[in-house]
Amino acid sequence: MFCFLIAAAIKGLSNYTQNILLIITIILGVLHFTFEIRQLIYSPLSWITDIWNYFDMGAILFSVTTSIVWLQSSAMPVWAVTISILLLEFKFTTFFRAIEFGGTHWAMIIGVIQNSLSFFVIIGFILFAFAHSLYILLRPTNDNLNNSQELNTNMFANLDTALLAVYMMLTGNSFSVSNWSLAENITLTILIILFSFFTTIYLMNLFIGLLSNFIGETNKKELFLLQRAKILSEIELFYMLPYQRRKNNWFPEFIFSLDKLYEVVSKIKNNNWDDDIEKPLLPSTLLKIIQFYDKTNYFDYTILG
Repeated sequence: MFCFLIAAAIKGLSNYTQNILLIITIILGVLHFTFEIRQLIYSPLSWITDIWNYFDMGAILFSVTTSIVWLQSSAMPVWAVTISILLLEFKFTTFFRAIEFGGTHWAMIIGVIQNSLSFFVIIGFILFAFAHSLYILLRPTNDNLNNSQELNTNMFANLDTALLAVYMMLTGNSFSVSNWSLAENITLTILIILFSFFTTIYLMNLFIGLLSNFIGETNKKELFLLQRAKILSEIELFYMLPYQRRKNNWFPEFIFSLDKLYEVVSKIKNNNWDDDIEKPLLPSTLLKIIQFYDKTNYFDYTILG
């Protein structure tokens, strides 16, 4: 990542230095691409359903492809470099997933996205419906097809720009419909009122409420620990050599969250186990490992052993 950023951001580099940096980017990118392919082969469904893999693959493919084109043409493809830098720097921020400093918030962000995916799909269909309707209503007539000014200023001349115009309306920017008089176009007025009520007012406030409920009900620490365990398992499976995977001091067979374990032991000790599942039997070895103390009195492990 840093090789590509240096080559793209620093002006005045010699062609030799720039080419070396781009070649290193290609080599490292191909290496990371093989890791992604291994993950895909190992568990295709898990790879497809994990949103992080798309960011990783996009950052790898864009940077490698851009580096190859750059080397061949000796000219920097500005648009490709722009997207590559965006993806690479975004990928850099995802490294904080594995540390508690930013991992809890990353876990919460991804949890919100996963739980709101169906809501986003519904909003997408609604936006497309309004964009298609406005495109049919406001597209240039046959008399105006040769009018270049009309085509340049009317965002509803094409369906793709109509989608962009409707998205801008969702954010509160109604400039795209300012060229038409609402008093003379009743259909347009009705569509704008319906759009502003169902999307900007109702759906957006509903979405904010759903987010608030999810954040309030989510155990961020638990999501972070699950995320960290998943990252460790990926490192063990796809980035380590066979002899490294067998090192128990690197990758233990079990990973426990002590906070949750303390809570379970405390419930069992105080006879407060009221969960739906049967009360577990904790081995004395595990209890000795965590060195559980009940405030001032030492807890007798043999009772639960």
